[in-house]
Amino acid sequence: MQEKATKWYSEGEIDGLTTNGILIMHPLDGFAGNSKPGIWREVSVDGGIYALRESRSTPQKSSLVWLILLLYLNRSSS
Repeated sequence: MQEKATKWYSEGEIDGLTTNGILIMHPLDGFAGNSKPGIWREVSVDGGIYALRESRSTPQKSSLVWLILLLYLNRSSS
């Protein structure tokens, strides 16, 4: 990661967000032609899923949402 990239230590390991961000979005109705966009999330280098930061240059991570996303995906696949 670059020197200015957002990074933090947790339990003795380093994690961080890339300068440009790694973004994911899961469509609300799956990957059908008529599906609607879902919520955009940002993935950390270590695989954590976070709410989007206000801008790419924000030096702090946002809130961790991976559990909420997993619950949403499980619910939408049933």
